[in-house]
Amino acid sequence: MKRRLVANIAVACLSAVAGTGCAGPLLGPVIPLSVTDPGDFDPQWEWAECLHQLVRLGHVRYDRLAANPAKLDNLLLHLASDQGPTEPGPVRTAWMINAYNTLALRAGLEKYAAARGNADQAVAPREDEYRFQLSGQVVTLTQIRTALMAQPRHDVRILLALCPARADVLLHDQPFAGATLDRDLSSVAQAAVANPRLVQIDHIDERLRVADFIKRNQDVLVDWYSRRTGTKEATLFNALLDLADAHRRDLLNTAIGYPIVAKPPERRLNVYLSTAAD
Repeated sequence: MKRRLVANIAVACLSAVAGTGCAGPLLGPVIPLSVTDPGDFDPQWEWAECLHQLVRLGHVRYDRLAANPAKLDNLLLHLASDQGPTEPGPVRTAWMINAYNTLALRAGLEKYAAARGNADQAVAPREDEYRFQLSGQVVTLTQIRTALMAQPRHDVRILLALCPARADVLLHDQPFAGATLDRDLSSVAQAAVANPRLVQIDHIDERLRVADFIKRNQDVLVDWYSRRTGTKEATLFNALLDLADAHRRDLLNTAIGYPIVAKPPERRLNVYLSTAAD
């Protein structure tokens, strides 16, 4: 069962050994712990609690996480051996998205610690910078993303649900679940297209400026839109309109004909800068 679950990830990892995919440091719990009672441990609830405590407006309170990493540590220990769902489908997809975001949070904490808690100096991790234990395998974030997008008829909204601890990608503040996956992915996609860090309408220069990773995945987005609608000559603009909610769609339509250009690559960590109200 384990082999079936991580087959795509394992193959990707093995093929990347000759390159950079599996060469980074191995990250585990910040403070070695053990799950007190595995029979009562509910990873979905623990992840929900972790997100509730740490996520503000899509960004992360790394100061709180650094002060108390116990919940994240227990999740990391659980994921290291958890077999997860084995059958392809929304339940497995939701599990893999949650696993990716959990491991990315650990990578973000590592970069925050390297910057000694200085949010202005903290840089985001690269997807292939660190290795993690997942279901008895050693993988990188890159391999998890690749496995997700290699699924038959993959859903491009998944790309927008994966938060690699970078400032231009919002971390969803609820765990993904198979039963509500389609609705949750739509919500995440709408928030992403409405986020000016990802999609910015520039009426002064008459440009539609999109995040570097969106531009790099242009073909994936267009292919997904074409398969969904049967449109043969689709564009990135069509795909963004399709992902947007009604209000954002109206705003995007004011930029019809604008060239779509990539923003400079985002390097900052997704640190939430706390206020007095926090």
